[in-house]
Amino acid sequence: MFSLSQELAISGFSKSDTGPRGQADVPNGPDANVPEQEAGTGMAWYLAYTRPRLETVAELNLRQQGYDVYLPLYKVMRPRAVQASFEAMFPRYLLFRPQPGQSISAVRSTRGVSTIVHFGHEIAVVPQAVVQVIRAMEAARNDASADALGRFSAGQQVVVVDGPLRGLEALVVSASAQRVVILLALLGRMSRVGIKPDDLELRG
Repeated sequence: MFSLSQELAISGFSKSDTGPRGQADVPNGPDANVPEQEAGTGMAWYLAYTRPRLETVAELNLRQQGYDVYLPLYKVMRPRAVQASFEAMFPRYLLFRPQPGQSISAVRSTRGVSTIVHFGHEIAVVPQAVVQVIRAMEAARNDASADALGRFSAGQQVVVVDGPLRGLEALVVSASAQRVVILLALLGRMSRVGIKPDDLELRG
């Protein structure tokens, strides 16, 4: 998964199309204002901050109210899993936009939603270009093979954290979601060993 505030700040996430870049924050103060040039046009994308683990609940309820909703998903392959699964790419965040003339005020009271993300007193607007980047990232991840979904990749330095080889440092030769082949010094010679991903950590 990703840090939403960092990813969107790098991509140009801002409180308006011409406003400064910044990090999204969760409002604790007065209600934020919707930018006049974006409100009710059906074109602006906004961010809803959901309650913990209720992204899909919020998505369903917003759709039922007529909003256009986009919940980016991240394809993962868990150790010992037979099939890949999907998780929220940005936990507790989803994007939404109203239909022309539709207010976004009802979003705050929608089941599963905690609040709407804003900068100060201005509702944060996510540019369409940023949404396209996220969609491209999601599509690329969905097309990835099981091997490509593993935590490790060739060339990384790792440390064995469990099993009889615990404490030894090694170099990743190849990796998949189920098995990692490492190169390490064993009994005075360099040897290749297959090991479970859960038994490894990246070297600090």
